[in-house]
Amino acid sequence: MKETICRYMRRLCDMGLTTSLGGNISCLDEETGQILVTPSGIDKYSLTPEDLVTVDRDGRVVSGDRKPTMEYMMHVGIYQARPEMRAVVHAHPPFASLYACLNEPIDTTLTLEFCKSVGEIGMVDLEIMGTPELADLVKESARTHRVMLMRNHGPVTCGRTLQEAFNLLELTEMAAKLTWLARGHDVCPVPASVQAVLRTMRK
Repeated sequence: MKETICRYMRRLCDMGLTTSLGGNISCLDEETGQILVTPSGIDKYSLTPEDLVTVDRDGRVVSGDRKPTMEYMMHVGIYQARPEMRAVVHAHPPFASLYACLNEPIDTTLTLEFCKSVGEIGMVDLEIMGTPELADLVKESARTHRVMLMRNHGPVTCGRTLQEAFNLLELTEMAAKLTWLARGHDVCPVPASVQAVLRTMRK
């Protein structure tokens, strides 16, 4: 699991979805019930398994030589709100972050895949990163959404696997880009009746 987290962190950097010091990933270990999370203040591209930090479901550090990401309580809150989730990904992809700055919703009705996989994105009010206030807001939004957009910050996603959480973040960025490119154009969103069918297909 540790190697997998490092690999996905590098993928975020390679794909331009975050900066070398930005973003964070966590995974829930089903055997121990503990959470593996990326550390604070380290070049994510050079991340090694030894750099990861383990915290429990209440946010107490269990093991690791580094400090956990300053946003680790946001991850903990998501797992508390959604016990079925096993991974959380937060990054700063440019188009999704743009919509976080515009404080406008990303249109996830433009393609069938967005409707099926992403669904409605939760909008989270402005709070400073790493604070209990932000963690509480994200936790509340996570009760009904798997993708949350934090105002003037960026998206955070959760999934039953790390692949799913990563895919949701990638799709969110693509949806944001298409939403921007569609501005001023007479686009045809997926019909509501089809959206309803696609929602039933969502995992």
